[in-house]
Amino acid sequence: MKNVLAILTLVILAAFVINGVASGAVTGIHREYFLSSDVEPHVYVSRDMFFLSSWGGTTPSSSYIEVCTEAGAKYQGRLVRISDHEIALSLGYGVKKTGQRVEKQVVIPKKEVVIAWIYW
Repeated sequence: MKNVLAILTLVILAAFVINGVASGAVTGIHREYFLSSDVEPHVYVSRDMFFLSSWGGTTPSSSYIEVCTEAGAKYQGRLVRISDHEIALSLGYGVKKTGQRVEKQVVIPKKEVVIAWIYW
């Protein structure tokens, strides 16, 4: 019984190590975990976007946003800022070879937004 438990523990540890090595080689964008079924979204159509007051700044938020633009582009990520004429959202972050996290942000003019789902 002890041998089976030891082998099972080694297999689980090996899986974590292999997963860590494989994910360390990827230099793509990492998204933070979000489960959309936890919160009901507020849906804003193009004209409604102009009535959203300025919000956000340098403080990190836990609000999530999905946006579709007139050009057909779709963005989803963490809501960073809403200003009078634009919306900024974070698509995720990349990791440099030095280990430094670099956040990738997109700024979308409000006039280009067709529909936005904001999970406050």
